[in-house]
Amino acid sequence: MTKYIENTNRISGITKREIFEVFKCGIHINDSFYEETIVYPYYGILSELDFLSKLYPLDTMESYDSRFKTAKEDIFQHTVNNDDYPTCWVFEDDRFKLKNGPDKIYLDFICMVFNPEIRDEEKKWDIFLNRINDLLKKDGYCLYVSGQISGHNKFSWKTYNQEDDIFIPFSIKHRNEIIDKAIKFSMKLSIRQQILGIIKKHDMSYEDISDDGSNYKTSFTEDIFKELSTFYVPSCYNENGQYVRTDNIDSFIMHTSPYCVLDAIQCFNSNMISNDFENTINAVFKANNIPYLLNGKIIETSIGIAITEDIVSSINENGLRALLEEAINYRNKGELDIATEKLWDAFERLKTYYPSLSKKDSTKKIILSISESNDNYFQLLDTEFLALTQIGNSFRIRHHETNKINIQNAFLYEYFFNRCLSLILLSINYLS
Repeated sequence: MTKYIENTNRISGITKREIFEVFKCGIHINDSFYEETIVYPYYGILSELDFLSKLYPLDTMESYDSRFKTAKEDIFQHTVNNDDYPTCWVFEDDRFKLKNGPDKIYLDFICMVFNPEIRDEEKKWDIFLNRINDLLKKDGYCLYVSGQISGHNKFSWKTYNQEDDIFIPFSIKHRNEIIDKAIKFSMKLSIRQQILGIIKKHDMSYEDISDDGSNYKTSFTEDIFKELSTFYVPSCYNENGQYVRTDNIDSFIMHTSPYCVLDAIQCFNSNMISNDFENTINAVFKANNIPYLLNGKIIETSIGIAITEDIVSSINENGLRALLEEAINYRNKGELDIATEKLWDAFERLKTYYPSLSKKDSTKKIILSISESNDNYFQLLDTEFLALTQIGNSFRIRHHETNKINIQNAFLYEYFFNRCLSLILLSINYLS
């Protein structure tokens, strides 16, 4: 579960120093093909002043130079006029609370560094993101793809779970939902052909070392079968309609279960994570209404209402905030049944927002706040609160007695999830 962080200081001084050195000194790459040191400015394509203005009220912050009244004037003088501040000075400047401030300020700063509207796409920013992510994980946080801006990945932060880095094929992770038809979709041959072409375009041969120490040649597509073989026998339908073992990428993509095609995509990307590969695959998913998103080693659902860290952090009631974050986290993992259950728990918690009142009166006060004394909106919202309560009681969401109605597939889960989430978010906007 992603926990809300207000004044927590889990990121150690050691981690912050290491990240400071990454930006200050760059990253040295030395492998069998080439050697170089790459550098990346934290402010991307902007000036330092413009970058910091997106995060801090520089016009009202103090100046460390007695000649100026504000931090904005101070920074302009020393980064533009004179350019005499040391490299990465901001990480050591107490005004910006990066060295000794709460984790949220630091993590929001790092996410802004890799914002697609700021980062320099012509530089190797992704190498810096991966290195910094590895450092943050030591202290219990990680950056993850939370959405896109004009086709470019946007990153947010969350608490880190080691399971996020463990590769589990989609078909294995969601075996029960597939059997119960809670997850159900097909994949046309034309879509498979596109996916196969993308994989072949990004495939690469390389040398590896066997257990006995000898070198051998392999490729990313061969790695797909090697990795999947630890979970199941990779198979496809042959010309006679028999499901037989295969190590041929063409046959596997074109003639196997659509869930196993997702497995292959996961495997391929986990071995050679490429933003271009991810973006192209996700474009194919989107164009063909496949309700999933490739995010590193994970295939996650792409249907749903966007919710930002700002929305979550605006929730004043701790229990409601925690349940909502937990529901969002499960939905992002593709575990729609648990996500929907957690969201309904959040909905029930919302109705007790005013603890001095009964649940009924607390709900009425929320509706009055949203409707702003408009009878039409009061009636609409009162009906919606009642309808969602009845859905939670009738369907197998929070209660699992034999007389509850089964939810038949992932699209219905998404319908219930988004309907409930819409009302919760509407309420939060007024309660905040």
